[in-house]
Amino acid sequence: MEGPVRIAVTSRSLFDGGAETLHFAGTGTLRPTAAGWDLLYTAACRENGAALSSRIRLTAEPRRAILWTLGPEGYGLPLDPEHETQARLPLGLTVAVRTRAVEFSLKEPDRGYIHLAYTLLDRGLPLSRMQLEIRMTKETI
Repeated sequence: MEGPVRIAVTSRSLFDGGAETLHFAGTGTLRPTAAGWDLLYTAACRENGAALSSRIRLTAEPRRAILWTLGPEGYGLPLDPEHETQARLPLGLTVAVRTRAVEFSLKEPDRGYIHLAYTLLDRGLPLSRMQLEIRMTKETI
């Protein structure tokens, strides 16, 4: 699948003192790259109306991802199941990123999914355990 897509995103966060699940719906563009896939999308949150713009670059071999939150407070998270990585979040906090899953299936002509699971750590202590599920369908005009 490539080109314009409709997306449905479920974001699950576990953090000290709570859990949160948010659902987003929107549109994006999926395109193949030499090493994998690139998805650029915008979506709105069903629970609070917040807008989200993100980009995900996926590599097939080795299986890795970079998840960017776009905008003035934007940042990128390198996700690598084989190695712990680091990311600099807004307000200057540098965290370790421990990836549990980078899974995707995007070869069907009319649908696909991306599953990312990771933990953000500050000085070895977990800040947030995240799980992102993105389901896509080919957008038809």
